[in-house]
Amino acid sequence: MYTLLVKTLSGFETLLADDIRKYGGEIISVHNRSITCKGDYKTVVDLNVCSGVALYVYIKTGEFKADSRQEFIRKSKTIPFEKYLSTHQTFAVRSDVYDCKWIDNAMYASLLLKDTVADVQREEFGARSTVDVKNPDVEFYQYIYKDQISVYVNSSGEPLYKRGYKTLAAKAPINEVLAHGILRLSGYTGDKILINPFCGTGTFVSEAILLTENQCPNQYRKSFSFSNLKEHPFYEYWRQMTGKTPAGKSTTLYGIDKDVKSIDTAKKSVKNISSQSSVHFEISDFFSWQNPVGEAFILMNVPYNQRLKIEPVSFFSQLGDVLKRKYSGSECWILSAGKEHTKHLGLRSSQTIPLFNGNLQVFLQQFKIH
Repeated sequence: MYTLLVKTLSGFETLLADDIRKYGGEIISVHNRSITCKGDYKTVVDLNVCSGVALYVYIKTGEFKADSRQEFIRKSKTIPFEKYLSTHQTFAVRSDVYDCKWIDNAMYASLLLKDTVADVQREEFGARSTVDVKNPDVEFYQYIYKDQISVYVNSSGEPLYKRGYKTLAAKAPINEVLAHGILRLSGYTGDKILINPFCGTGTFVSEAILLTENQCPNQYRKSFSFSNLKEHPFYEYWRQMTGKTPAGKSTTLYGIDKDVKSIDTAKKSVKNISSQSSVHFEISDFFSWQNPVGEAFILMNVPYNQRLKIEPVSFFSQLGDVLKRKYSGSECWILSAGKEHTKHLGLRSSQTIPLFNGNLQVFLQQFKIH
């Protein structure tokens, strides 16, 4: 069994805990944006490929206490780096440091561990790995809090919001992990037609297809770093599980946006997903778009001056009028910059969930339209 540190976005810890249990993990502790758990090699692969809300899956390689540089070097040399890294592979080290008296920055911490790895390799094998900070075969991650040092190896590689199906990204897109988590928090099941106004490059639509059809969110991704780790059966299991996801159900989805390039990108991304659903992208202003579906499940990431420039009072007043006039009986979820904007909708929210889109705090609100 491995000890794992699985990272996610703020607000998705409960969803991640559900996934960890689903894939055979045993939860040890829950933190803000991360969970520590136990799991076998199947758990590692399943969380990378199938979770949807996991950002990184780290495998613990060692932990110790150190009050000085000398103690750090001595104790870090006891970590079995050779189980994960060969001398012909490239590697990198990334660190987070908090409240440590003798290490004042993450760059210095990474340098110390990098030198330790290289020294251990030279002493044992007479050769050492090359450092590649941009695209390493193996990345080590260390978390330092006061005198406690925990060292992990990154089994994911690039962050897991890089699904592999998207072709190009528009300005200020919504993160795929954020979109997936929002769909699950909203209770989306695919039973109703999904309408996604201001859809941009179609991330909500793409993630809704994967969720409804029970596809693993990262099944289209070409590589994970667990494939590069020595003496571990991850790669074989990953290849065995490919294409074995149980079939889900198909649904109907509409993505609406005025931007021609965004709609073109959205169409290309959806084409990369093997889907049985009925997907419609339309170049239109949502305020004048003629609703062809009646009651629907409406989900939108409204502009907050990142991709589109708006005047909040007039924009949200007009949006509220359209929702009440055209979508009576529908359920609407809005991701916005806050209640100071959505109060102009003229609708009462049923619940509000605080989240983050990058470093920007946003709020997911439910509105039942009558």
